[in-house]
Amino acid sequence: MSVELKSKDAISGKEGRAYMIVDGRRHLLFCAKKIKIDFEKQKTEIKTIGRRVTGHKAAGFSLKGEMTILQPEDIFTEMAIDYIRTGQDMYFELLIENDDPTSEAGSKQTIVRECNLDSATLAMLDAESDTLEQEVSFTCEDIDIIKKYKKLSYGN
Repeated sequence: MSVELKSKDAISGKEGRAYMIVDGRRHLLFCAKKIKIDFEKQKTEIKTIGRRVTGHKAAGFSLKGEMTILQPEDIFTEMAIDYIRTGQDMYFELLIENDDPTSEAGSKQTIVRECNLDSATLAMLDAESDTLEQEVSFTCEDIDIIKKYKKLSYGN
């Protein structure tokens, strides 16, 4: 008997929320449209005598994030301007909650730590856009799953 994912249990990308934590203060990112954290391994090549294939061994990793936010969110603009004015770098955490009430899997909470801004748009106008969106990129240094999805009752 094959087991197939029930459509209702696919997690909606629209259900949930994200918080930014700066200096211990939690800030709801209510204007966030998209948030993505990527993991990338750095590998070194391993070449040995008698073997034609080049092997690969993990040598480290990096964590990178991207976010699309709608105006009127100014927190990243303020962080960039603070850095321009003072030279003091700002770090933050993100708490990302996936919470689709329809899915049997329930909710998931991920915390991303030591996030550091790479770039942000400081001001914009766009005559061809109905809404203004800001792209924000950042690096991070740690990540944990605080709360995992529940196992589906019909899966293994």
